[in-house]
This record gives sequence, C-alpha cells and structure tokens, in this order.
Amino acid sequence: DRQWAEIHYGLNPLKCFTITYGTTLLEAPGAVQRKRAQDYLRSTLNIPFGDLILLFNGTLNYKPNLDALMILLEEINPVLNSRISFNYKLIICGKDLPGNLNGLNDYSTKNVIYAGFVQDINPYFEGAHIFLNPVIDGGGIKTKLVEALAYNVNCISTVSGAIGVPGKFTGGKLAIVDDGDWAAFTETIFSADIDNQIPACFFDEFYWGNIAARALNILKNNA
Repeated sequence: DRQWAEIHYGLNPLKCFTITYGTTLLEAPGAVQRKRAQDYLRSTLNIPFGDLILLFNGTLNYKPNLDALMILLEEINPVLNSRISFNYKLIICGKDLPGNLNGLNDYSTKNVIYAGFVQDINPYFEGAHIFLNPVIDGGGIKTKLVEALAYNVNCISTVSGAIGVPGKFTGGKLAIVDDGDWAAFTETIFSADIDNQIPACFFDEFYWGNIAARALNILKNNA
C-alpha cells in the first residue's frame, strides 16, 4: 500500500513510513485462561472433550473471505473428515453468509459448526487450537491473523494470507503454505504442534503500545 501510494500520489519515499496493525494484548493468555475459553466453546457449541477446535472467521459477503470459506468446505474439510482417527470441529464465525449456503446446514454432519455473528470473538480465538487462514486474495495484513497469534493460537496460512506477519516474530505458531496447495495446507493441520508458545518478540512488534511509540518517534524525527 505504501509503494502504491508513493507511485500513484507522487509521495516522497523519504517521508513515507509504515506501521503495522496491532493487538491490545501485551502478552498471550495463560493456560488456565485458555482452558476456560475452550470449556466455554465445548459447552456452548456441544463440542466433545478431546476434539481439536479449528477456527475460521470473517465477514462472509466479502469475496476473499467467502472464497476462503468455500476452500475450507470443499477442499480441506473433506480430507479432515475422512481421517477416521482425527477428532475435530471446524467453527465458522461471521455475518452475512450468503443465503444459498443455507446456514451451512449441509455441512453440520461433517464436523462443521456455523456460529454466525458472535458478540465477542475473543473467547473463540482464546479457545481455538488452530486458526485457519486459506485466503488467497485481498490486500494488506490480515488483522484476524494478528489477533489469533496474540491469543497463542497455532495458525496455518497461505503465503498471501500471511503478508505483513514475518515468521521471525511468530516462532512455530505460524505455518505458511503456498497459495493453492490445499494438500499441504491440510497435512499441516494434522501435524500442528499445538503446545508451542508465541514468542515474546511478537508482542514487541505487534502490541499497540509499542506501535504507537514507534509512530510517535517517527513524527518527532520527521516533523
């Protein structure tokens, strides 16, 4: 976006700076807090104990999100569902699901739960084991990916979906696969290590307080 603005608006590159989207969390929630959220999801959505909780969220009339949802439903979930020893539930959160998808009722017997628009998405991030981000279109950083990582959720993303989130800040919490390689995407779900931790350097980079301080420093030094 910065490069586009420099070219199309004739901006001076020496006067253009980039700051990232951030999180209000200064550190990841602890194990007790995350278990409480998982218990809430299991109780609210009738998820059996022991099932892995997978999450996708987004406004579903936005084409990149709807395309990603259809990839999950038609490319990824059938493989997950065919693995007899793999116990999971895929939660879909988001408003404006197209009417022709009938509330995802056709997928309710295939380990898919459509939660719709939820008043508070935080317990879903906090309680999920893996956040899925098979987005291959749309510009800029994917804010929901930053939010999921801040909650110490393992994330699996396409290359396009992970723009703006360098791996050096995420440790083993973010796995990135090539756009369109849904076989690799699915295998990464099976092999995910959900017990690893988001590193402290993630919050050094993405905590809003630190971002604001960097922005203030830019303004002071370039007035």
